[in-house]
Order: sequence, then structure tokens, then C-alpha cells
Amino acid sequence: MTRPRWPVALAVGALLCGGCGARSAFGDASFGEIEDAFRQVGLEICESETADDGLASLAVRSRSYEVAADCTGDDRAQVVADEFDDVDHRDAAVRTFEVSVRPRGSGAVWTYGRTSVFVFGTSDDPVFEQVTRGLDEAGAQR
Repeated sequence: MTRPRWPVALAVGALLCGGCGARSAFGDASFGEIEDAFRQVGLEICESETADDGLASLAVRSRSYEVAADCTGDDRAQVVADEFDDVDHRDAAVRTFEVSVRPRGSGAVWTYGRTSVFVFGTSDDPVFEQVTRGLDEAGAQR
């Protein structure tokens, strides 16, 4: 007696596609929530600039930040948050960033609701570590 093979194929397909789909939920996250995440871990926003047309491809609006533990010092991190109308556009922007940043380890990217958040720098930098902690604690996904 031969068993049908489609259940096995379906199970293998489900395992292989476990990572398919959106990187994280596409909900209402605002630039204000991202800024609150920085402040929650003791960072100051030294500079902020909004681009109403978006900086990333297909972004509808963007905001760039310079953050630091103390804005009077030189140790700062550069952060760009882009807002999207579509989850596929957000996730495509994130993938593009991940493959284009060289050398590896010179930046990180999160998804947070309708936004992608790019942090430029190295993971051994104290401000970069604080930004990472703030975004992780806010629920952003890497």
C-alpha cells in the first residue's frame, strides 16, 4: 500500500518557508516611539531632521537622528528611521541595507511597525550598544 506523499511535501514546505512573510508585524509605530526608546536608555537626541518624501526607496517619510549619551561629547550614533505604507516595501528596504553595508558589522537594522530603523556604526561602540538596547526593549525586531 502506497501512502500519499503530499502531507510530507506540505510539511517540508512549511519548514522551509518558516521564515517567509513579513519580518515583523506591520502596525502603528511612530517616530515618537522610536525617540522614546532612545530616551528610555539614557540617550539624548542631539539632532533630528525629517524628510517628508522619504530617504529609502519607497519610504513615505523619514527621520534621521544623531544620538548620544551626552550631546556635548563626540561619541554619537547616526540613526535613520524610514516609514512605509506597505510591509513588503519596508522589508525590501531592510534586506537592501543588510546586503549593502560593508564592512559587515558596520551597522544594524530593525523593523518596528511601519518603520525600518538603520543604525550606523560598530557594535563595540557604547552609544551603538545603547541604541540597540533601546530598540530591542521597545520591541523592534532584527
